[in-house]
Amino acid sequence: MTELWMTADDFTGALDSGVQLAKAGLAVRVALDGGLRENANGAAVRVADTQSRHLPPEEAKERVRAQMAAAAKAGVPVLYKKTDSTLRGNLGAEFEGALAGSGRQKLVFVPAYPALGRIVIGGRAYLNGQPLEKTALAQDPLNPVTTGVVADVVRAQTGLPVRAVVPAALEEELGREGPGVFCVDAATEEDLAHAAQALAPWAEHVVLAGCAGFAAHLPGFLRAPRQAFAPVGAQKRLLAVCGSVNPVSLGQVAFAEAQGAAVCRLTPEELLAPSFLKTQAGKASVQALACALEQAGWAVLCSARSGGHVEAVRALAAAQGLPEGGAHLAVAERLAEVAAAAFAGQRDCALAVFGGDTLFALAQALGVAAIEPLGELSPGVVLSRAQGALGGFALVSKAGGFGGEDVLCSIRQALLDGGGPLPC
Repeated sequence: MTELWMTADDFTGALDSGVQLAKAGLAVRVALDGGLRENANGAAVRVADTQSRHLPPEEAKERVRAQMAAAAKAGVPVLYKKTDSTLRGNLGAEFEGALAGSGRQKLVFVPAYPALGRIVIGGRAYLNGQPLEKTALAQDPLNPVTTGVVADVVRAQTGLPVRAVVPAALEEELGREGPGVFCVDAATEEDLAHAAQALAPWAEHVVLAGCAGFAAHLPGFLRAPRQAFAPVGAQKRLLAVCGSVNPVSLGQVAFAEAQGAAVCRLTPEELLAPSFLKTQAGKASVQALACALEQAGWAVLCSARSGGHVEAVRALAAAQGLPEGGAHLAVAERLAEVAAAAFAGQRDCALAVFGGDTLFALAQALGVAAIEPLGELSPGVVLSRAQGALGGFALVSKAGGFGGEDVLCSIRQALLDGGGPLPC
């Protein structure tokens, strides 16, 4: 029986939260189709990606409402709305949808992820010691961060009462009458543990929300039996695909290139050309990636070199009349087409993907319906087993801002030499 239903607004987020429960020995299935049709095969945890981070708020709200309504109808006791750890996306609208679909009155939001430097103190979010709105995320091309006050971010899209609380006051606040959203401070793992302890009597009566940091404390709410997982085994080759334009991800690709990785970067025109794969340049890109995999054992397909490259893509998209925000989906589809074509002829080859939209598009291109997260190679860097039209393969995924500059090198070392760590 499914004991926990988790709804995420992008695919890397679905995996980096789902894996927190897999590490505790729980069977987890992450679905591409929204989870409404996918057979969970007895999984204790079902994670559904609504692909709603960049949608208009009302559409995002409806997708989450449908998810939570399906979970409530199925009698799933614990409901979790997974959010971005830097407060991007349609938080208020999706929280409204979660409550409407679930039939529950209260939502508890614990957004901190101390292991990755994301904390909340006095109701304000900080990233690596800096106020969130003063970090590079303030310039995010799709979801610029204008304030680090958590409650204000939520209030921007909902008329529900929103209150900031500390873990020690959480139980008292939940005892009050009426609906509401409770945004919980946390600066350490101990704070997250205290919040989880306070929520224990309420876990099946409220909607829980947060990122992977708090998701790691959800296994304590579940009674499902634990199981052991086998590692994916050593891989001979690694194809990495970076669709993220986060400066952290771009730096990671540059570092790997300096260490000998073959990097293929598509031009703005190529990224926005629907028929690129049929052109000589498209065929040459696929061939270059395939040759690099054969000769060097690893290759990277990337959407940008710098912020200037990103702006050039956006300007070209506007000139071509693409709808606002449509460029990132076109880029994800192009990268997925090229990567899938290069991956098709490989054996013992793993995929590493940076960015949720790119991961979603690539999984679709490879005919993947659901993914089984197994463990983490490092915090936020998820190792999974995927089954697609070409058979099973090892998949590593991460959000754009996660990991050190050498993360690609570390992924390659883990997969090519030893197949990664056991998750449990």
